[in-house]
Amino acid sequence: QGRRRGLMAEVVELESLKSWAEEGRALHGAGEDGGVVGPLGFDDLKFKVDEGINERVYLWHGRLWKLRVDAILNTTNESMNDRSGLSGSIHAHAGSQLEDEAFQTEPCRTGECRMTRAYLLPAKKVIHTVGPRFNEKYRTAAESALHYCYRTALETLLENNLSSIGLCVVNTERKGYPKEEAAHIAIRTVRRYMEQHDR
Repeated sequence: QGRRRGLMAEVVELESLKSWAEEGRALHGAGEDGGVVGPLGFDDLKFKVDEGINERVYLWHGRLWKLRVDAILNTTNESMNDRSGLSGSIHAHAGSQLEDEAFQTEPCRTGECRMTRAYLLPAKKVIHTVGPRFNEKYRTAAESALHYCYRTALETLLENNLSSIGLCVVNTERKGYPKEEAAHIAIRTVRRYMEQHDR
């Protein structure tokens, strides 16, 4: 209980964060319609600026396991017991029950997701996923798998009547995925999903 009280003191509430739209207005100023005004060539963007979506997206740099949201996304291995990086931090702060539940859960293959309780974490659930290894020879397969990591996480959220999720960077350096390309896949997947599921 003492450990949980200590963790709760570090909790980051979603309401305490600025939305992407608020950050944009603070950085570039607001136009007459309330939208963002700035030096970016918005006409050249693949996706038009959507203030409605931007009001529901938060960019935050910090420890994911501190967020009080319905679910957080954890990038892990097939057995969901990876003790390195983010996954290791999540396991360390969630307590041993998370590892026990992961052990009893069906293995998670690349591009898939499995959901467990979050135990001692502020979040309600942890959605586990396994990101792909990058190999130039199999670029298309890696892109597809990374896309499905994010899409399946969002689908899992929706299917379980949850509404907020803290997404992590699924591609890890040790799996060799180029950061910029991976970021485009993540952003594109989330944007398209939010357009299709206005919630």
